[in-house]
Amino acid sequence: MRYFFLGYFILIAMVVSVAGFRGSKSARPPIQIFNDMDDQNRGDSQEASDFFANGQIAQEPIPGTIPMGFHVPTVAASAGGAPDLEGYAIDSGYLSTGKMGEFYGHGMPEELPVDNAFLERGAEKFGIYCAICHGESGNGAGVISKYGLMPTNLITAPVADPAQRPDGKIYDVIVNGQGLMGGYGANLNLTDRWAVVAYVRSLQARGAMPAADVQEAYDAWEASQSEESDAQPANEGDGGE
Repeated sequence: MRYFFLGYFILIAMVVSVAGFRGSKSARPPIQIFNDMDDQNRGDSQEASDFFANGQIAQEPIPGTIPMGFHVPTVAASAGGAPDLEGYAIDSGYLSTGKMGEFYGHGMPEELPVDNAFLERGAEKFGIYCAICHGESGNGAGVISKYGLMPTNLITAPVADPAQRPDGKIYDVIVNGQGLMGGYGANLNLTDRWAVVAYVRSLQARGAMPAADVQEAYDAWEASQSEESDAQPANEGDGGE
């Protein structure tokens, strides 16, 4: 037993000698086991540099460079150009923030046409970024639920109640995250975010429908897909006499 206590005190002494006492100060550089990229081979703005010919560390972007997620507008807004909805931020309005003033708004922004293609886009992005946690149907039974985590059920209250979770609030959670969920603002552009909101609302509507109505709607959709496939002309072969 004495060897146990001896080893225990030696371990404490080693930890204290490496980590130091809380609040103590020293002029010597700290011992960094994990430096978390504190020391980088980089330069600050306005700093001189012998590497570049002009002697400056800050350089102009390579010609033709476009920031990720943005596009160079072809027509200026002052000339009647429409905002680029494929970007990640436009202004402080409802479309970009989900808020109307200081409160979350409800409903799809008027700039976005909500049609089948829009919902299909939302379904695609939901399957990529959301289904792993919230489940394909939005019931919270995603893959990670098998490992002790409990993702939010999106098809029941409070998320399914617009009075508690308006569309703007769902949009904000998608962008900035909430609780253990990280934000996806860097992964989804402006249109994709609202497309996911619309698709979540469609999942909620489907969850509230009787099973027979859901099956009927699915059969009608499947029949329409089959008709569209039959209506497409077959590819003609290149060979011939």
